[in-house]
Amino acid sequence: MQVSPYSLLGASTLAALEQRCNAMLDAWAGAWGVERSACALDCARAWDTTALRPGQWQRHYAQAEQAVWIGWPDQLARALQARMFAPDQRHAPDAPGGASLAAQSAAEACAALADALAAAAAPGVRAPADSGTAAPPARLFRSASGAVMVALRIAEQSMLCVLNHACLDLPAPQKLALPVRTDLRGVLGYMPVTLSVSLGQVEVDVSQLLTLAVGDVIRLDSHVDQPVTVTGPDGQALFGAHLGSADGTIVVEAVRHASH
Repeated sequence: MQVSPYSLLGASTLAALEQRCNAMLDAWAGAWGVERSACALDCARAWDTTALRPGQWQRHYAQAEQAVWIGWPDQLARALQARMFAPDQRHAPDAPGGASLAAQSAAEACAALADALAAAAAPGVRAPADSGTAAPPARLFRSASGAVMVALRIAEQSMLCVLNHACLDLPAPQKLALPVRTDLRGVLGYMPVTLSVSLGQVEVDVSQLLTLAVGDVIRLDSHVDQPVTVTGPDGQALFGAHLGSADGTIVVEAVRHASH
């Protein structure tokens, strides 16, 4: 007897899936030179969407009970080609060989996008050798099937990805368990940290800068008896200090900063 899942899918599940897919889309767009603003992505319950027509499903991934179907119309590759290789009206049309190369690159970008989308939406699934182009079963589009549709739009064309309910039953990432009595001072105590000392600032105009010479005195905005600021690696002020010298080396004596 075949058992069908009954899952309405919460908004948090869809939001988490959309976040993973958007991160993938950022990386793919950067790798293939596609403007990110031209791409949009949306995740929805499969029964609230409209599927592609038969014959437009081009990828099928499966692993155990998890299954993913991805499809797109032929127009998507042409729209992607226009984004990747915008025509330059100042020159004559490209030679047929150049056009073929652009079309081939756009097709490869589509295939790479499909693989990346499947990996982001359902980590762990694999495409079988005889993946075929079978459409997802109709039961996935019935109410409360637990299936999800990811729609990725480039220009006016869309790539659709359907995930069955098993793809969303992945275990939550395990949290790193630290010993309760971890001595962070002992662990981090020998890590070097660079501190910077700010003596003050001064503002000069360009004409003054160009006339500076050896021996000129530059007056800063701080006073001799005023503590200087010691900052950490991130530039945040940690404490104040007084300048001094010891054994021929400039040193600072830590004091509480006046602003603290």
